[in-house]
Amino acid sequence: MRAFFILIFCLLLITGAYAQGFGQYAYGSYSGCCNAPGMPGGTPVATDFIGIDRVGPGGANISGSLPLSSFASAADLQTLNGRIDQAFQQIQHSITQVERGVAATVAMANIFMPSAPGRTAWAVNASTFQGEVGAGFSLAHRLNLSVPVAITAGYGNGGGTAHVGRVGLMGEF
Repeated sequence: MRAFFILIFCLLLITGAYAQGFGQYAYGSYSGCCNAPGMPGGTPVATDFIGIDRVGPGGANISGSLPLSSFASAADLQTLNGRIDQAFQQIQHSITQVERGVAATVAMANIFMPSAPGRTAWAVNASTFQGEVGAGFSLAHRLNLSVPVAITAGYGNGGGTAHVGRVGLMGEF
């Protein structure tokens, strides 16, 4: 994966260098290269192959490949590698936080309606998701009303700072 990002970066560097005029090209002329019907020989069309050479300072023709140092120094590549490493660490941290959040959410127990007004029901659960462990509890307190209504609350933790919570009402009619 790291090699993929380095390749993309190198392609972007090359594209940027050419866009800034660092890669001026001259098109070679080939007499009789264009054989399209109705076109005189030597007139280019989109389907023809045209030789391309790199033009150096003063119009000198440079043959062969260019070293990578023409586009980026070793220090630039080291900086890029450090940034890619940092991005991968941030992604891994985010994935861990998501997994912990799922574990914490799953650990929050569903709670039932308490049996009588003034009573409190509770539940405790544990969970696991992708190697992350979560624990949670829920409470429900039934109010002294003619209609069964309870106030509910729940909390879950998936480790570290992965805290989740909820509050609500439940009832029956």
